[in-house]
Parts: sequence; structure tokens; C-alpha cells
Amino acid sequence: MKFLRFLWIYGTVFSLLVLDPAGSYGAAGSRRTEVRTTHSKETGKTKNSRDPESLSASFKEGVSALNKGDAVRAGQWLDGLEEAYPVLGDYILYYRIRASLKMENPSEAFTLAGRFLRQYPESVLVPRTRMEIVRALISWKQFPAAR
Repeated sequence: MKFLRFLWIYGTVFSLLVLDPAGSYGAAGSRRTEVRTTHSKETGKTKNSRDPESLSASFKEGVSALNKGDAVRAGQWLDGLEEAYPVLGDYILYYRIRASLKMENPSEAFTLAGRFLRQYPESVLVPRTRMEIVRALISWKQFPAAR
């Protein structure tokens, strides 16, 4: 069983990092966008979360939760935010990858990494994303796949 898991992880990483660095792996699937609303004290009206201020606050909350070690909460804050706040799409996806790795969910992390490399091949976060995957493989003692 361990050997099959090793082969799966090795094959996934090999295809992700070597065979198709621009990435088609994980391209399938769509994400839902959740719209949160808050009540504004000043106006007494409901404020849509698609407001840049609110989206920025959600992003900051997600990153803050991840830095505090709460990957589940970070994932909740960042999930669906990429489509709603495309200006920070590469950063949002990068932090979602990190949250998935902290939750020890390699299949989601590899899928997100493939999508990241496909959608944002010129991002300054590409090397960091690849290093996150390599670090995860090393921590799981998948040394050949980490090469």
C-alpha cells in the first residue's frame, strides 16, 4: 500500500513539476464563489463582500489564520476568493496550497498547484509554490519524488 501511495505521489509530482511545468494537471473542476455580507454600522445597510475593502479583509484574515497555524480557518477565508478578487488570484491560490499542505491534504494541494502553474506561469510565486510541494514531499519522506 505504501508503495502504491509512493507511486501516485511520485507520478503526480513528476507530471506537475517536470513533464508539464505550465500545468494542465488539476485543470478540471470549478470552484464556487461565496458572497458574504456584513452590516455596516455607519449606514445601517448590508455591504456586499465583493467590495474591494471586504475582499482585502478576507484575504488578510485568511493569511493571518494560516500564519497562526489555523489552516482550516484559512481555507475557509480563502476558498472562493480567487474568482471574486482576481487581482490577488495568484497569492490567494498560493496560500490555499499552503493551507492544504498544513492540513495534510496532498491531493488538493497538488491539484491547486497544477492550477496555479497553469493560470499564473509568470507569477513571482512559482518558485515558492514548487518549493512548498518539494518540502511537503520531503516531510512525507518521498525523496525520489522531491528531486
